[in-house]
Amino acid sequence: MPKTALKLYTADDSGCHHEPHPLSHVKPENRVDYITRQSLNRFLNGPGLMPFFDRFTKNLINRLLDLDVNSEWREMPDLWGLFKKQITSAAVEALCGPTLMSLTPNMAENLWAYDEGIPNLVKGVPRWWAPKSYARRDRLLKSIKDWHAFAKSHFDQTKIDSDEHWDPYFGSEFFRSRQDFFAKMDGMSDDAVAASDLGVMWAYAVKQKTLSLFWTQASDARFDIDRLCQQARFLSCYAEVLRLRIDGFIMRSPERQDMMINNWVFPRNEIVLVATTPEHMNDETWNTGHANSHPLKRFWADRFLIFSNDINSGPLKKSFISQSNQPLQKVRSAESDSAKFSLDGLAGSWIPYGGGFRSCPGQNFAKREILLVVALMITMFDIKIDTRADLETDQRSSGLGAQRPRHQVPCRIKRRVAPYSFGVKVEE
Repeated sequence: MPKTALKLYTADDSGCHHEPHPLSHVKPENRVDYITRQSLNRFLNGPGLMPFFDRFTKNLINRLLDLDVNSEWREMPDLWGLFKKQITSAAVEALCGPTLMSLTPNMAENLWAYDEGIPNLVKGVPRWWAPKSYARRDRLLKSIKDWHAFAKSHFDQTKIDSDEHWDPYFGSEFFRSRQDFFAKMDGMSDDAVAASDLGVMWAYAVKQKTLSLFWTQASDARFDIDRLCQQARFLSCYAEVLRLRIDGFIMRSPERQDMMINNWVFPRNEIVLVATTPEHMNDETWNTGHANSHPLKRFWADRFLIFSNDINSGPLKKSFISQSNQPLQKVRSAESDSAKFSLDGLAGSWIPYGGGFRSCPGQNFAKREILLVVALMITMFDIKIDTRADLETDQRSSGLGAQRPRHQVPCRIKRRVAPYSFGVKVEE
């Protein structure tokens, strides 16, 4: 991000709410924090969500149907490689439309190459120390600038879809609207807009969801798009994967005055980092089963389920509930196999998306995407992971969200013969 644009961000003390802070003198068009967050919320939680999700679904189904896998078992050196290419390509095209992918056909591969260098970039190591990391970022920024220039020069108002507000050049209305409000901000050059868009693509097409999808294990779920988000055991698997495989930092900063918690003082404008893993691995909070039969470092599909005939079921230890005076869990989802999924009582304990007003605005889409893709994969393919595969995580990306596997994950895969409800390519 160019320094002139960074000054815009650091000078914005107007807050993230609709009404600016009364002591702020930031011009309305320069409220970059509020404007960009509202744009994300409209896209990911408002009328833009379902058109985006539907485009992603069509893109992914077509890519999986075209995958070079038949009804005979095939050895694959890395299941992870399959996930990141197919899913990321489908997400990028759903976000940005076909123009970006046609201008840069290997956009998905470039994004993942960039992701490998993120640990160097966030640490601020010099360019001469990590030239590949910087070169990969430079290559992506050029691709995005080229896409912006092409889209602006070819944009045709009549090509906008009346129902989905989607066009073939910028893709979703989200990116088109960003061009409009960034153009009114002081210091937001073409380089700055490209850097901001790269951050969005990395966060929503790469990092969180694709890696979480890889780790999700739900062997008994069946694909039914209308009821998918109501399957209790499927939801429990989803929540457990995020508890186990998300290792991130939640960033906050006291904006107006020092903040005191117990005897600790956090100075105004200083960065505060809260790690998710200590809470996700807190054995004083989480239920680990009878006689600790399901330790927190191991995946347990039923950790978030409450069974009517088992008073000790549910995500929280009963001793924690009594000590913290928390109410008994209430049910949030439909019944499945006499079990009910629950996240109640877990505020501050289950925090893969952060928490509070600044929690991840894309969490609703992420949940739908993760459940959909796993359902598609187990419906369309039989997959057997090599029992010798190393499924440990790569600690180099610790603190950056979803963790990648440390090594390749060899597997055998074949296409299921049973007919699908989407047995032909989905046309636009």
